Amino acid sequence: LTELRIKLKATVSKVINVRFTVRKCALTNILRARWGLASKDELPGDVWDKVMAGVL
Repeated sequence: LTELRIKLKATVSKVINVRFTVRKCALTNILRARWGLASKDELPGDVWDKVMAGVL
């Protein structure tokens, strides 16, 4: 994940303060597979198949 987009839209002209925190974390192979960030070839063993089957 290299890009983060935050869009705000208001219908009335008001000053609105928005605060957010961005944290960079290392993802496990399970999360990478679950969110579609890694292909089947990039993951070790049968992690992809188990995630798609709902086992992991």
